[in-house]
Amino acid sequence: MDSRTLRNGVVLLAACVLGMPVALACNRTPFSDTWNWGGSSIWEESGGNCHLQTQVTAIDAPAAASVSYLRRQPTAPLRLRFTVDAPDLPALNALQSVSMARGVVRRADASSSSVTPAFDLILLGNLSASKYYLGLSGWCASEASNSCSAITPAFTAADFPLEITLDAEVGAGASGRLGLWMNSDPDMAAPTLQLANLDNAAIGGIDRVLLGLFATRPAFNQVAAGHTVSFRGIETSDEQLFWSDFESLLAGNVEANRPPLTSLGVHSGTTCGSSALLPQVAHGTTTLYGPVAIHPVSLSGPYAGFALQNAGPSPLMMFLCPAGAGPSGACFAAGRSNGIPLAVNALPPGDYQLVVGAAQPDSCGDYLVSWNGPFDD
Repeated sequence: MDSRTLRNGVVLLAACVLGMPVALACNRTPFSDTWNWGGSSIWEESGGNCHLQTQVTAIDAPAAASVSYLRRQPTAPLRLRFTVDAPDLPALNALQSVSMARGVVRRADASSSSVTPAFDLILLGNLSASKYYLGLSGWCASEASNSCSAITPAFTAADFPLEITLDAEVGAGASGRLGLWMNSDPDMAAPTLQLANLDNAAIGGIDRVLLGLFATRPAFNQVAAGHTVSFRGIETSDEQLFWSDFESLLAGNVEANRPPLTSLGVHSGTTCGSSALLPQVAHGTTTLYGPVAIHPVSLSGPYAGFALQNAGPSPLMMFLCPAGAGPSGACFAAGRSNGIPLAVNALPPGDYQLVVGAAQPDSCGDYLVSWNGPFDD
């Protein structure tokens, strides 16, 4: 599991300024950030083009094999284009879904219980696991759930690879919209799917753009484990230079609501009854349903470990993130209750937050978190 920044954009810019020759094996800007948990995302060069190869493991929790970038201008219109290929992906049923592209907002909205991101492109199957669909959803003001969605006509494995174009605009009334084109030219053809009149100005813009496999259902992991899904021909309307707005990573409208962890040992808590919401976490890859528990924790050394236990019917997840990080912000490590501990080994001293929440709807519960660090060198 990792969250790292790939600095190719910085290297490229510096090399141009200094007049040095540039030889990058795979120029993947602006997708400069990676979050893998229960999966892997690898850039490979083929035919002079840069391909993203993704896989998940059979983990019993939402997995992620993703890349992303922060946008310099979150309110600007976005166009994202890519070709996705899954030549050996097994058939999927309606419960075996995965997100492949997502637009993530910067701040958690304390007045809304919606877990809908700015936009979400989902691959799923039908009940008999004989056909695929693409689902497109986005934040909208017209529905009580703040979620509007549409689904494409069915297609089969023989239709891969798919050429995808996504247009997203944030604004009041009809100026907020989403469009999806599948295997057609957006400048020549009507969209395959369109969500209009979203009136989505309240979300404040699309802060981060995600690509890969993420927000998976465990049932998807079981059938897709070890099978590669590739993304190529990746284009975005945003600037292609490295960009990292470090202030935005900590401006998530998120405040601690549980006691700080100040000593090693076992600490008890609950996610039930909390008013704090963090609809997405870890670059926006993982959806947390319902209230979350957020413990402040200060680390004095590079090594730390946490284990989580809960007795509820559904497991909880935990994330170690910078203090104040919101939906689009970074996290450094994740774990799942009852079996997958969280461990980090290269963090600078500083203030962090341990976020505990449910990755399944209508779940909350009591928990015990065991803190096994930090340890000094």
